[in-house]
Amino acid sequence: MGKLSAKQRNALPSSEFAEPGQRKYPLNNPAHARNALARASQHASPELRAKIKAKVRARYPNIAVEGEKGKPSAHRKERK
Repeated sequence: MGKLSAKQRNALPSSEFAEPGQRKYPLNNPAHARNALARASQHASPELRAKIKAKVRARYPNIAVEGEKGKPSAHRKERK
């Protein structure tokens, strides 16, 4: 995951965040989306966690979200 400087983060539109009102949990790339899922599972309320999962599913359908089986994660290659 590349570092996101304050200048880069401030330049992102609110639509690039899972919680746009407070500009928390950036989803600008798959690595940040995975990080948002991890941080939400540690610190977010159940309502916010569900909202973040839904946004990650919509934006990056190939990222495995907790509770979904049989879906390969984006950083792993599928076996043949």
